[in-house]
Amino acid sequence: QGTATKAQFELTITLVGSLYSNEYLTVLMMGIDKWAHSLSENQRGQLVIRYLGGDIRLFNDAAKQCIPNLHVEALGYVSTSDMARYCSQSLLNMYVRHAGTFHHKLLELLACARPIVVYPAETQESRQLTEDAGGELIEASTADAIAVQIARVQNEVVDLSSSARSQHPQKHYTWANQSQLLEQMLLE
Repeated sequence: QGTATKAQFELTITLVGSLYSNEYLTVLMMGIDKWAHSLSENQRGQLVIRYLGGDIRLFNDAAKQCIPNLHVEALGYVSTSDMARYCSQSLLNMYVRHAGTFHHKLLELLACARPIVVYPAETQESRQLTEDAGGELIEASTADAIAVQIARVQNEVVDLSSSARSQHPQKHYTWANQSQLLEQMLLE
């Protein structure tokens, strides 16, 4: 109960979903690397860059090139409950945006109530969904800006008490609430 601090999170960054582009992935990883250089040796020893998704080879190749001295875990596809647990305990979560599709993973990550870094920038629809859910979507445009934003998140104090989470606006996006909304729209 009460206020939780950054120390209660794993020093983990979780990257989720399809990676689409080595170029975009490289920018994210270079941002992680720049931020990691600001950490103490002890903190770097605790840091884990975790990947949940099917592009394991692309992730591992980029990690070897961009963050060779950091601990990485490429777990592939995991159960929904494991994904929720990993993402809820991470310092922050990331994904690579593909311009040709809506990213349902944004809604999944919003449910984890952790800041989300996306590269490149998202659409206005995604920004509005994030705002409606009370989440934080970070759209940094360079590796340096990504590093600054990760450091900012690391230094913030967050409230993860169960009462704060249960009152979080993300509840709006539950299956039950969305089903009621769809039913209402169909009736109208």
